[in-house]
Amino acid sequence: MAYLARKITRPKWESREGFAAGEIPADAVTADLRTTGNTLSFWTCEPPPDDGIRAVVLALATGADRLDRMDLVWVEEEAFRANGIALNPSARAGRRS
Repeated sequence: MAYLARKITRPKWESREGFAAGEIPADAVTADLRTTGNTLSFWTCEPPPDDGIRAVVLALATGADRLDRMDLVWVEEEAFRANGIALNPSARAGRRS
């Protein structure tokens, strides 16, 4: 079973004063869910704690200017398909749009 992983900024997703339970602040959506060509990129990996998630972290860290805390979210690939969300593998190894 494959998972799709994406880096997020966790504090932006945590509950805040003035928001009802389950409401998502716009900052979380606009900062962490930026799209290109109306697609959202994820990294494909095996279920945690497999080395696949470590490879995703390493790939994301090598693209950063400095080492810093990193929060990831991963979702079963099947959850996307079950909800009618199309997955399109990209030319980059390990990434999906």
